[in-house]
Amino acid sequence: MKAKKLIVNFVLIPLIVLLVILVFAFFLVGNTAIKKGIEVAGSKTLGVPVTVKDIDLSLLRGRVGIQGLVVKNPEGYANETLLELGEGVVNLNIGSLFSDTIKIELIKLDGTKLTMEQKGLTNNLKEILDRLPKEGKAETEAEKNGKNLNVAKL
Repeated sequence: MKAKKLIVNFVLIPLIVLLVILVFAFFLVGNTAIKKGIEVAGSKTLGVPVTVKDIDLSLLRGRVGIQGLVVKNPEGYANETLLELGEGVVNLNIGSLFSDTIKIELIKLDGTKLTMEQKGLTNNLKEILDRLPKEGKAETEAEKNGKNLNVAKL
């Protein structure tokens, strides 16, 4: 009986407290961390500045929203931006993540502006795509047998 009390007092209660603190911290700074991650990783991968105005992530509702996504043009182009997204929303059926078919209820892209600009024999989109890492690996068996995707409304 004493061993159970020790386990509860020194293992279970601290784990529950830690979990509550982590969940609370995620709600306080989670969206900001995701926003910063998109900006840093996007800018590094594309080689041009990427900014995001706001992120709204709701794991329990299966919803992610992004506002004010801007991908700048490479240097030397007249237009400042390649891509602007006013608002993007994805609603997902969370339960479907554990099935063979992932069900996306809605993908909405409002206020999307893509500006392609020619410069000599190249264009702004091609310059950015050429900077992306080239994949040369063979497809694994797990990748071949991926999940199905069902989008209800686009």
